[in-house]
Order: sequence, then C-alpha cells, then structure tokens
Amino acid sequence: MNEGGIATVRFNTSGSGVGEDLVDFSDLKAFEKDTYSRQLEDVARVRAAIDAGDLGPLDPNRGVILGHSRGGGIAVLHAADHPYQGLITWAAIDNVVRFDEATTNKWREDGYLDIPNTRTGQVMRIGIDAVHDVDENLERLNILEAAKRVTAPSLVIHGSLDESVSMDCSERLADA
Repeated sequence: MNEGGIATVRFNTSGSGVGEDLVDFSDLKAFEKDTYSRQLEDVARVRAAIDAGDLGPLDPNRGVILGHSRGGGIAVLHAADHPYQGLITWAAIDNVVRFDEATTNKWREDGYLDIPNTRTGQVMRIGIDAVHDVDENLERLNILEAAKRVTAPSLVIHGSLDESVSMDCSERLADA
C-alpha cells in the first residue's frame, strides 16, 4: 500500500504474542497475559500518536482502520468511538464471550485455558486476566452494539472455509 502512495500504520498489540520477526507467535507469555482492554489501549495509543503527528505526516482525518480475527473486533470497538473514513474487518469476532460456560468454568478453576492455533499448530495459553476483563467490561466490550455506532463506511470480509472464526460472526457484524 505504501508503494501505491497510501500511508499505512501496521502494528501488533503488545499482548498478541507475535515476536520481533512480526510473524511468529514467539512471545507466548505476553499472549497469556493479554486482554481485550489492553488491546484497545494499544490501539488508542497508536491513534493518539497519529493524531499528534508522532508517526510522520499522516492525515488522521483520512484514516481507515482494519483488523483481523480478534483484532477485527477490536477495530469495531475502537471505530465506534473514534472518527475514521472507513472500517474493514477480516474474519472478525463479533463477541468477546468466545467459550461455553463449562469451558469458562474450567478456565476459572485452572487459571488458564490452552487453545490450539489453527494456523501454526501451537498450543497457546490464555490467562485468567482475560476472563476477569470480560467479566468487568462486558458492556464496554460489546462488539455488536459498537458496530451499530460506527458511522464510517464498513467492509466486512470473511472466507467461507475459516476454521477459527465462524462466518456467522461476520454476517452478524454486517447486519448490525
């Protein structure tokens, strides 16, 4: 996009687990401690840096936010409260409550939940902070309600063979 004259700011949130090579999940301790609220704080810091001109000559009034998977839900939440010219979600989640009650109860008992990464085959641990974050901030983290407040034109993209996030999530986002 940069080569085409479109300025871009790309980043991984501090708890994404993506290491220095910006591709592989090599910082699994960071991933374990990650929460939706921390991700929103990271996005807000990047947006504030753009608004302040700290990332170079970018026009914050021409920005489009894009997020993939969990990051797509974060993009929706952020776009609901910040001005953008567009929102793009790619295989985005539509709800921060991702697991059934039995799984969540076991997560609470054990203090963690191990999940497989369908792309890499890694087993990735999510810590108890993620459960507490959802418990304490469920209303603020309501992605479908946030989608209703987004005023920017939105593009919702989802592949029908996605194994991680159901296409139903994108359909609900598009309908919101």
